[in-house]
Amino acid sequence: MRTLLALALCAALPAHAQSPEPQATRAALGAAADTIARGYDAFAEAADGLVSATDRLCGAPGPETLAEARDAFAGAVRAWSRIETVRFGPVLSDNAAERIFFFPDRRGIGLRQVQAALASADEGVTDPATLATRSVALQGLGTAEYLLHGTGAEALEEAGNAHRCAFAGAVADRVAATGGEVAEAWAAPDGIAQRFAAPEPAYPDFQSRDDSLRALIGVFTNGIEGVRDARLAPYAAQGADTAMPQGAAWTRSGLTADALAANVEGLERLFAGAEIDTLNAEARGPLWDEIAFEFDNLGTLLAALAADPAPPADERDDIATAASFSMATLRATFGGRMAPALGQTAAFSVSDGD
Repeated sequence: MRTLLALALCAALPAHAQSPEPQATRAALGAAADTIARGYDAFAEAADGLVSATDRLCGAPGPETLAEARDAFAGAVRAWSRIETVRFGPVLSDNAAERIFFFPDRRGIGLRQVQAALASADEGVTDPATLATRSVALQGLGTAEYLLHGTGAEALEEAGNAHRCAFAGAVADRVAATGGEVAEAWAAPDGIAQRFAAPEPAYPDFQSRDDSLRALIGVFTNGIEGVRDARLAPYAAQGADTAMPQGAAWTRSGLTADALAANVEGLERLFAGAEIDTLNAEARGPLWDEIAFEFDNLGTLLAALAADPAPPADERDDIATAASFSMATLRATFGGRMAPALGQTAAFSVSDGD
């Protein structure tokens, strides 16, 4: 699929662009921090909704309450997907990101632990406090997905499955607790948001404006690369006989495409909300318009996948190929053009770390 950016990538920015003025940078970083904080707050609210819905399911098992719990789970997955590409700050403390969603689980550690806990009717997994001391792979949305959508989940419609439902309730409590901790850290007036928006040499994480700008640009470069490689690629990795390939996230719940769309939606919200376009008037017109165009193009592609979670494999692969190209274009633009426009070095990679 042709895109405007395919040709625009050849355009060069000045090799030694100056860093933006301090006042403009602080305003943009403050706007970015607000956008990130709202994303975590929305996830915490969605996780609370999952807790409430799971409690109702356990109190009154039936088709309707199971459907409500699954709907609340889908809401939590979408809310998490909109913010999970932010890979700095409190979400990296105490394995918070892994406690929310342990993925990829290449060796099936989480699945084996969940199945073993169900088979042995392990009472420890039904208590949120005890569950908090267990493996991170047991505590998050991946476990909730198996309990609500995996083998045997239909039994939650009937009484007599208290252990599985209590397990799901404890997981929901743990997800909500972890999400709430991260959201509170971003909302604290003297916390991560303040250090990010107004860095100081004495801070342990953001000692200069360049530190904050690099972290922000890294959300886009690393985030887009991670979504493409760890979310999109497995979705279309297998042949025509498999509509929802194993190895992709959220296959049991059928939310793979929805989560992909939410990943990109979250990045687009951050791009718009961070007011980065105020930082370089010279590049603002063409560069920022091209990025906005590419986000819109990518959103259209992923919306098509989300509208039909199990399209014919050839159609799915065509859309996924176009989306992968669009993501590669976006990443190259953020790393190779936006970064220099903001006086930063160009490239970041997920493999480089944070």
